[in-house]
Amino acid sequence: MNLIIDYGNIETNEWEHICSIPMEMYANSFAKNYPGIPVPEFAVSNLCLENRSIKLPNNEEILITAYYSPSNESVSVRIANTETTLVDFGGIKSAKENYDPTLVFLTPKGLHLSVFVGKEVKR
Repeated sequence: MNLIIDYGNIETNEWEHICSIPMEMYANSFAKNYPGIPVPEFAVSNLCLENRSIKLPNNEEILITAYYSPSNESVSVRIANTETTLVDFGGIKSAKENYDPTLVFLTPKGLHLSVFVGKEVKR
């Protein structure tokens, strides 16, 4: 699974790809963040992307944390900038192969972003 980010290009009126970031096993992150504590069972199959900095085409920088649980197809994404949380959302995928839920929002500097968790998109 990947966290996929696109932006709305106002010149072409089209969505353009920014990045597709592979999510990592949450168990690895848990072991790194909590050394000496046994990895809980739920962490074994879950995926995460923690505190990833992304530079946007308008020179804004965002920080993204995302989690995906294949056991119930739940998704959680938090997007922040250096000052505050911009959006924090969660949802349920209708199927692993689908690109839902999709979050579309406007950044403080006016860039439309589309963010979702799914398999790599062939472009």
